[in-house]
Amino acid sequence: GKEGGSGASTNGAGASGGVYAPLQHPCPICLDNEDDAGALALCYSCGQMYCGKCNVASGIGRVTTCPTCRAVFDVPDKEKVRRLRQLLARSDGRHTPTAQFNLGTCYANGNGVVQDPAEAVRWYRLAADQG
Repeated sequence: GKEGGSGASTNGAGASGGVYAPLQHPCPICLDNEDDAGALALCYSCGQMYCGKCNVASGIGRVTTCPTCRAVFDVPDKEKVRRLRQLLARSDGRHTPTAQFNLGTCYANGNGVVQDPAEAVRWYRLAADQG
């Protein structure tokens, strides 16, 4: 739930008299933060990001499907890799560096693919080059 927020898609100083600025990409779960704030979550099917505040057991952890595309979150690692590759094959978007980083992590840890440190570094570098 929201903590003292009005539910409006704004950020800023609030009660202290500061100026509110509209959020450019509000988290679709809480609408209180930018969707890429904190330790964000990413749907590997559609690329929608969710803020770090919602990426906890009581937030996105309770959700079994993506609120945006309805893809099931809990799938085998091979399916996660397939989804990431498919997502990256589409046109670049705000999700691209995060998806590249996550694919690099799959290669680094051998999750859903044969462990390959060199391939992991390649994906990490692609992600870093984009910010």
